Amino acid sequence: MCLLFPAGNESESERPDVSKNIVAVVATGALLALGALVISGARLQAQTPFSPASTATSGTQGISAVGQGTASLPPDKAVISASVQTNATAGPDALSQNSQTVQAVVAALKALGVTDAGIQTTQLTLYPVYPSQSYSYALSPGISVSQPQPSSQPPVPPAVSYFEASEGISVTTTDLSTVPDLVQAMVNAGITTFSGVQFTWQDPEKLRTMAVEAASADAQAQAQALAASLGVSLGAVLSSSETYSSAPPVPYLATPAATAAPPPPIPGVAFAQPFIQPGQQSATASVSVTYAIAGH
Repeated sequence: MCLLFPAGNESESERPDVSKNIVAVVATGALLALGALVISGARLQAQTPFSPASTATSGTQGISAVGQGTASLPPDKAVISASVQTNATAGPDALSQNSQTVQAVVAALKALGVTDAGIQTTQLTLYPVYPSQSYSYALSPGISVSQPQPSSQPPVPPAVSYFEASEGISVTTTDLSTVPDLVQAMVNAGITTFSGVQFTWQDPEKLRTMAVEAASADAQAQAQALAASLGVSLGAVLSSSETYSSAPPVPYLATPAATAAPPPPIPGVAFAQPFIQPGQQSATASVSVTYAIAGH
């Protein structure tokens, strides 16, 4: 603020009463500052969330909301994992006998409509099994430990007790109604160990997409409700992020582990068809979105 005084030799009585003007200006400035403060307070109050329980908030950069979504989807593909284990005194015999059993399993699967593309070898092993080279002696009544057999002779490679051959296979099918039949046929054909049945999808992204779409719709609905309460409209999306979680169920069919000499199948007795339930999987997603306020 600048005050101008007339030039010359006026008397004090002729000079204007400046103090009154200064008081008036100061009073006017105080009123303007108070009005600006009131307006600013109204604007700040309009930017606070309309409800403490809401996940949508407004701010200087726009309106943000967090939405939650869930989706469920039954599986449309099954993967059966199993293996055949055979023991023999000679390595070639163990591998040959094991391969014959696997071929019988594959033939049983193909008889039920499984193609070559649906059958895969997952592992093939052959290794020797040695006898135990330990003995026990008593330290005190009721306590004993095992130690290698002492000998003054040079070490001699131990003799092989037998050879163990093992081959794992996985079977994939998109016809879930045939899973019990496939498991039954595999066991009856000579499978010795089952790893389980895993249910999944031909399109693994479908469940995730469904959950994210549901979460996005929830976030948009919350943002629109907040915008309507503030008397504004939503503009373009400024930013977004998502989180997704899913744990597919893995029904498991357990069978006893193969022993050193699996018992031969009893003639006329077959493995009964198991009961297998595919179920369905649920997934959750969370989407965080920030919208611009239209016209700002």
